[in-house]
Amino acid sequence: MTDEEVINRGVVEFEAERPMIESLLFVAGQLQVDHKILAKSWVADKLLVPTDVIDKIRRDEESAYKEVRAFLGESTQLMQQILNLYDLLGELLGKTKNSLDVHQMAALLHCFQACRYHMIMGNLACLRAHPIDQSSYRRKAIEFCAFAIKMMRSPEHAQIWMNAISNRAYDKYEAAFEICATIAESTEIMGPRLKKAYSTLSQQVHASPFAVATQIRIKDRVHNLDYFQHQTEEKKTFLAMSFLSGLEHDYLIVKALGAIIQEKTETFDQSTWMKALSQFEASQKKVKEAWAPTLDPTGDLRKGKRPPRKNKKQRLSNARH
Repeated sequence: MTDEEVINRGVVEFEAERPMIESLLFVAGQLQVDHKILAKSWVADKLLVPTDVIDKIRRDEESAYKEVRAFLGESTQLMQQILNLYDLLGELLGKTKNSLDVHQMAALLHCFQACRYHMIMGNLACLRAHPIDQSSYRRKAIEFCAFAIKMMRSPEHAQIWMNAISNRAYDKYEAAFEICATIAESTEIMGPRLKKAYSTLSQQVHASPFAVATQIRIKDRVHNLDYFQHQTEEKKTFLAMSFLSGLEHDYLIVKALGAIIQEKTETFDQSTWMKALSQFEASQKKVKEAWAPTLDPTGDLRKGKRPPRKNKKQRLSNARH
């Protein structure tokens, strides 16, 4: 059939392997649209020519997301399990008796939702092959968690936080919530790992070499910055490590929120909550074991040791490529 005949007929037929057809039908079912319409829409979108650099990066980002999601495989299921923990914690909070005043409860719910939001956006950044970009989201989530702990223990601080809607009130809020001090005060509930993570994330968020070190590439004396970090095995390994460590932070945050809620309520269902935490930790352990040969080939990390550092020549070689 000639091109003209195909155009006049308006029908294009093609064969596809079973997994692709199954995926097409599944997505069509989820979206509740006809699979033919979905296929037509997908093809039409791919045929559109990018109008500028921003549009091209957006399209490349969609491809990167699919590649990264496939590379991480079943590990991504941990994200939904953490979201399930947030949902469960919200349900348990609604069933408890507590002595929180109106400012404390409102502030807690604000921080609760903010932590959940930043968890989702941080993971999305990583899945789009921007592992360093997730740092700002997770750093903010740790701050919201620490602030929630402070306000659950102090009605006065909850009132200051909720009323910080004018310049003068905001100045009072800043004086009452010095970030590093607040995180240090909350370490008893959050644990030392989140405190240490906050320092590392701060390095990556600020305008320092840590913020761009994994993106810079020097080749043939040309200085480039990669928008996506999944093109090489080394970058994929770094991305996987960032993703899994980020999920660890997400889990510790929701666990800390559960701990402070339990502390300040009278009828918290600890049995149900602890069972949910144990189920997540079991799933997390399986994922870590599956990634261990890739992320910790020497076994040093699992033994609590620092892996051997690359010498200066190796580091310079990696930077050039």
